[in-house]
Amino acid sequence: MNTPGHIVLNLAFIGKWDTRAKSLPMVIGSALPDIPIMVFYLYQRFYSGVSDLVIWSIVYYIPVWQNLFDSFHSLPLAIAGALTFYYLGYLFVSRIFVGMTLHSIVDFFLHADDGHQHFFPFINYRFESPISYWDPQHFGIVGAGMELLVVMIASIVILKRENPAWVRVMIYFIWFFYTAATTFLILYMNGIV
Repeated sequence: MNTPGHIVLNLAFIGKWDTRAKSLPMVIGSALPDIPIMVFYLYQRFYSGVSDLVIWSIVYYIPVWQNLFDSFHSLPLAIAGALTFYYLGYLFVSRIFVGMTLHSIVDFFLHADDGHQHFFPFINYRFESPISYWDPQHFGIVGAGMELLVVMIASIVILKRENPAWVRVMIYFIWFFYTAATTFLILYMNGIV
């Protein structure tokens, strides 16, 4: 799932409890697992000058990078972080780890060949889902369509609740992101761009 989608789903999930107190750490935790991948890509592409094809077919799969990415998607590490900081009384940090946990649970079911080791560092198991959120060889068109639908429904649910103004602005920005990405994909698939 795309990072903005994780943010929306996590906000929708926690919304029925107390959105005002939990929305910022949940947004941080929703995005945090993907931040190392984003930094990796920007460094490889724009600093090192590596092509997209080489980045995503070779460099991304180098074990040191995989271990870094997997540590941010590790369910045991995220759950341990959430519980540790909860019992220490640092609820803000605990909620960040809850957001990371929810992110990783969703990713578990939406990555095919590019899945993470969600039980890192204890088990090297890498689940390969039959459905990808992006890869056409693994029903990526269906996965992307389902993601779009779920994100839009969850966004409407969030907007119907009382939320801080910044949450509403973020939801509108995420709608713009999905609209632009979907428009580009349709134009690309029809050979227009």
